[in-house]
Amino acid sequence: MNLPFKMRVPAYTVVAAVLGVFMAPLAPAQEPAPDAKALGITEALLSYCARVDPTAAPRFQERVKSVAMGASDDVLARLRQSEDYMKAHAAVDDFVAKVDEHNAKKVCMEPPARSKTQQ
Repeated sequence: MNLPFKMRVPAYTVVAAVLGVFMAPLAPAQEPAPDAKALGITEALLSYCARVDPTAAPRFQERVKSVAMGASDDVLARLRQSEDYMKAHAAVDDFVAKVDEHNAKKVCMEPPARSKTQQ
């Protein structure tokens, strides 16, 4: 079938499109990206609780692993430099600095609730 000049598609365009469709599944999967805010909150609480109630630290370490979602050290390092992480960490630091020492262990009784994005 002869197509008018305007409707002809060069063969390399067709080949490129077909290869793109078949090669897409071979592209590397994107690494899971944890929530920077949740990571900042959880790590700030871990740091605080490790000081005031060392028995609570293992629960928070498990929570950090859960929030990190198996991300690489490089991804976690970048998240820790993010504005969301730093703001969340600072907010928790500010909050726990105001907690009376008699109530300090209460803060560490339960890990923080999961964010909506992690449920």
